[in-house]
Amino acid sequence: MISRIRSFFGGRATARALVITAALLAVACDDDDPIDPGPSHSWAAALAGEGDYDGITAHVVVTANSVSFDGDIELAGAEPDSVFTWGIFQGACDDVGNRVGAASLYSPIEADANGAGADNARGTGGMTSGEDYIAQLLTEVDEEDVVVACEA
Repeated sequence: MISRIRSFFGGRATARALVITAALLAVACDDDDPIDPGPSHSWAAALAGEGDYDGITAHVVVTANSVSFDGDIELAGAEPDSVFTWGIFQGACDDVGNRVGAASLYSPIEADANGAGADNARGTGGMTSGEDYIAQLLTEVDEEDVVVACEA
């Protein structure tokens, strides 16, 4: 019987490889996640434009755990067709730290004819409960990023 199984699978080495592969797949499919993301928590910030942008407002809401996040931003009061970038960062407005997630997760926001816009960023990059975070809204002026609003 064993010789038939070996010959069916192409010999002793192939049979061993199949057994090892099956064992590895069984371990990989184990329900025990080695990374515990911890509980999800919510974070929100209300942003008010500064200086030349004082009519702009934005609201950011984030749900995150230690390994991933899902953030939404809605802005209003902008000039139609103006473009903004945004991000969630560790730290404070006067001491900006690391971005939560990759920059590519945050799409540019183009204001519509009413001066409103929105975006959603989600992916890997968590937030730790009890740490300080900020939301920052920026625009480009003369090829330089200018902070429109920042709020903790």
